[in-house]
Amino acid sequence: MPISQRLIGGAHSGRTVLIVEPNVSGHRLYYVALLVRNCASAGDRVVIATSPGASTADEWKVHLSDIVHGSVTVITTRKFELEAIAQLAHNVRSSITVIPDGDRHVLQVLKRGWHGHGDLSLLAMRPDAQPTGSAARMLITGHAKKLLIMAADRRRKTQVSALRSPLVNRTWPISWVADPVAVINDDDARKSVRKKLSSGAGLYWVGVVGSITPRKNLDIVARAVLATPGAGLAIAGSVEASVERDNAVLLNALRDSGRLVRWPGTVGDAEFDAIIHEVDCIVAAHSNEGPSGIVGKAAIVGTPLVLAGASSLRKDARSLHGRARWCSLNERGIAAGILASQGSRHAPLDLNAGVELFVRKLT
Repeated sequence: MPISQRLIGGAHSGRTVLIVEPNVSGHRLYYVALLVRNCASAGDRVVIATSPGASTADEWKVHLSDIVHGSVTVITTRKFELEAIAQLAHNVRSSITVIPDGDRHVLQVLKRGWHGHGDLSLLAMRPDAQPTGSAARMLITGHAKKLLIMAADRRRKTQVSALRSPLVNRTWPISWVADPVAVINDDDARKSVRKKLSSGAGLYWVGVVGSITPRKNLDIVARAVLATPGAGLAIAGSVEASVERDNAVLLNALRDSGRLVRWPGTVGDAEFDAIIHEVDCIVAAHSNEGPSGIVGKAAIVGTPLVLAGASSLRKDARSLHGRARWCSLNERGIAAGILASQGSRHAPLDLNAGVELFVRKLT
C-alpha cells in the first residue's frame, strides 16, 4: 500500500522526516546519510533518532559528521520499540518516519498497526531466511517472512519495502528496493592505496572489506590465501574482536611473510571505494543472506569477484556471469576461485542502482 502523503520529484518542502537508527555498525549509517542528504536538500526538516553515544562512533564520523547541521536535528533515546517510536513521531510531528533497518518491527506493525504521527516506512534489510537448519526450513521461513512483509505493507499509513541486490530482479509481489550502490572515484585515494599495496610487489591482492564479523568467514579466506602462491590478503574495515582473536595465528603468518596489508577500523568512503578498485579481486564468502553493496561496488569498477556461501551471493554470481566466480565455502574452493580470477579484470558495469530512487521509494 503506497504511503498516503508521498511526494515525488523533490517536492518535499515543509515536511518533517524522522529517521530512526540506533545501530551504528555495518552499513546502516550509510543508508541514513543517503536519506539525510537527499531529504535535507529537498527542503525537508530532518530528525535523526539514535542511541546515546552514536555520534562519537567512527561510523558516524565517516558518514554523517559533515551533513548533520542546519535543518538536521539529532535526538538520542534508549527506547526503540514500535510504540516508543510512534510517540517520538508525535513529539516531533513527523510527516513520515523512516526505519532503514526495520526487520524487527515488521511483525509488530502487522499485529498493531502504526499509531504515530504521519506515515511509517520500514525497510526489511533481510527479507530472506538466514542459513540455519535444513534447506526446506530455510525455504519455508523465507516464504513466511515475505508473506509478513506483504501483509504489514497493507496496514494503514504504512509502507514496508524489502532490500534486494541491484544485480538480481525479485519476483515476489512486494515493494523491492535495490541496494543503492555508488562508487567514488578519487585519484588521490587510489594513488594512496596503490602505494600501500606496492609494499608487496608482484603479489595478487585479495580483498576482504567492510564490517568483518564471524559470518564473513575470514578464517577460510585467510587459509585460502596462504594456500595460493603469490597471493596476499588486503583487509579494510572494522574486524570484530572475536574474529581478530580467533584468526591471530593466520593473520600473523600472512604478515610475517609480507602478504598482509590492512586498513583498520572504519574506512572513509573515498578510500574504501579506492581499495575495492585497486585490489586484484574481492572475496565475499558470507554465511548470512542479503544484498552485498561491496559486490555491487566491485562489479561497477570491474574488480573480479570470488563469491561463496550465501544463496544471495550465488544469485549475484549467476547474474554477473564471467565477472564473478562461484565456489564452495571452504579453503580449496576459494583458493581455486582466486587462481581462476587472475588476469580477468573487467570493464565497468552500470548497475542502474540509483541513490535517488532508493530515497524516493523510502520517503
